[in-house]
Amino acid sequence: MIAYSADTLKQTSVLNLTPNGSGGAIWMSGAGMASDGTSIYFLDANGSFDATVNAAGVQTSGDYGNAFLKLGTTSGLSVADYFEASNTIAESQADEDLGSGGALVLPDLTDAGGTVHHLALGAGKDSIIYVVNRDSMGKYNPVADAIYQELVGQIAGPFSVCRLTSTTRCTSARSVTTSRRLRSVERVFRRRRSARRQPVSARPARRRASLPTARRTALYGGGKRHDRGAARVRRDQSRETSCTTAIRQVRATSLVQATSSSRR
Repeated sequence: MIAYSADTLKQTSVLNLTPNGSGGAIWMSGAGMASDGTSIYFLDANGSFDATVNAAGVQTSGDYGNAFLKLGTTSGLSVADYFEASNTIAESQADEDLGSGGALVLPDLTDAGGTVHHLALGAGKDSIIYVVNRDSMGKYNPVADAIYQELVGQIAGPFSVCRLTSTTRCTSARSVTTSRRLRSVERVFRRRRSARRQPVSARPARRRASLPTARRTALYGGGKRHDRGAARVRRDQSRETSCTTAIRQVRATSLVQATSSSRR
């Protein structure tokens, strides 16, 4: 990340979020970073993360792949706080970016006891909405996530491979297989639709073929040529119906598989 002066556009600071590793890009599906007027909040994509931390909970390597980050700007860009899911290494290996979604700073929340909470939330491919306390984001805990709240299974994350239903999470292998089957059927569908587009000289024959037989014979004299045109139209319509049916069957089968998997 690079910082510039708003007055002179001169570069003022540079921060590498994985200086001793790899990955850790910032993309968030095109979403912008969030700010409470003091700090900057965003989600980092999968990448290197060193689970070794010092007594203050700060990583010794400075690698923050797949993290929910809070940056300070007082003396250049620096990591002021962060949250890292307890299963972050497994998620990075499975390409389940937390950083595929954006961050949102919430209005102050006053609970029943009168305590004011400063919260932010973010979500990615793992279908979990993470609600963090901006004053103490939780850092990394290998046993359990020490954050304000986790809402599990509420969404299919941005750029997730599973978008069949809003509450169903299926395995990556099944999702990829389903996507390939759908793409294959849809390619055939588009190819056949393209083949139906005839040059201008063939269009009158198609118009004749669409007329009732008696009227076509009265206007154009009938004949084998016109019968062949009608047969071609019927064949193309049948193919289009078959492709549409195949697409619906693939989607229905995928939804049943995903639902069965979630029930198990």
